[in-house]
Amino acid sequence: MADSSDTTEGRENKTWSSVIGRNRPKETIFPIFIMEREILSKEECIKNPVREAEVYHSLIQEVHPIHLRSVQRVGALRPIYLHDKGARAKLLIKGISIRGKHISLKEENPFSLKSCMANQDANQITIKELPESADDNLVTEFLSKQGCKIVGKVMRRMIRYNNNQLTNCSNGDRMAYIEAMPPEPISRSVKIGPHWVKVFYYGQAPVKRQHRDNKEAEETAPSPQYSPTTEHSFKIIRETYEKYVEKPPS
Repeated sequence: MADSSDTTEGRENKTWSSVIGRNRPKETIFPIFIMEREILSKEECIKNPVREAEVYHSLIQEVHPIHLRSVQRVGALRPIYLHDKGARAKLLIKGISIRGKHISLKEENPFSLKSCMANQDANQITIKELPESADDNLVTEFLSKQGCKIVGKVMRRMIRYNNNQLTNCSNGDRMAYIEAMPPEPISRSVKIGPHWVKVFYYGQAPVKRQHRDNKEAEETAPSPQYSPTTEHSFKIIRETYEKYVEKPPS
């Protein structure tokens, strides 16, 4: 006959395992998001941001605490992770109240490119050879002058390394998404602020480009065979050859 203490202990362990779901297969439950700007102004977010205890208190008014997995803060965004899909759905439907304001939670990250491009036919423009120190506002102003409406913000292309994983190091390229193709074709070689750069986008047509001496020429025009610098170098080579090969020093 089994010891009663062993049976009681096994029953308690089984009950605890069923509560925390230790033996259940894990399923993917995507986070939901709270935007602090819907609660406070920009100045209030800096002076008196919403504390994590306030967010936690508001959440447990709608769902049981056991369903909460993580309450994070990423800038002005609050990703909320849960253990239960039902609790997630309830929060999305009912929302929560914080500091006297009722807010709705977002099913997707509102700052992600996917959200910014929702229901829009966006086109990517890549800008190369712009110095890392140059401000993104130069790109924004340039595209605005070209009649382009930017979707989201200017981004940097990050280097991939070790099984194609993204790093925190960029390769210098700037990327921006625009709602539609530029009204007028943009040259591949243009000047943005004080910097000469290369611009690429899908469907880009050959256009006249502007030389650094402000003279226009076709992009496909061949370059001169020799430049003044090259001819000067040949002259030095010829003089050196005549001096040391044809007429060796005595």
